Amino acid sequence: MPESSSPKRGPLGELVAYVARQKPTPVLGAMAPPRPDAADRPAPEARTLHFFKRTWSRLSADQRLAQSRACLPDNAGPLNSQHLVHRSLTLMRELSPEYLQHFVGYIDALQWLEQSNEAAEQAAGTPRRSAALRRG
Repeated sequence: MPESSSPKRGPLGELVAYVARQKPTPVLGAMAPPRPDAADRPAPEARTLHFFKRTWSRLSADQRLAQSRACLPDNAGPLNSQHLVHRSLTLMRELSPEYLQHFVGYIDALQWLEQSNEAAEQAAGTPRRSAALRRG
């Protein structure tokens, strides 16, 4: 029985040989010339999604500002913390409404994380830390 000069290939070697024998196929996008304005314009679905995301963000910021206003005490002095927070949010809205929208989104995410963490602790039966321990 004559032995072959090359060792028998395994499954991976056969796959590599198969891929090497294949002709390269052109990429789907490379077949058609690119449209000059195609890269500049997002798809209609993306534009609609972006519109609704901006609208929801603006409404959420306005809602948070209204909540801040509703929580103000009647006789709040100039150094009252709730008054200072509301004043800061109002000034942020006047100076940069987009920044306020991002800020409110960040605060909403942090609040959601805190609520989900508290729910997980309650489900696990872990006693909650007191408010004084969390602040200190």
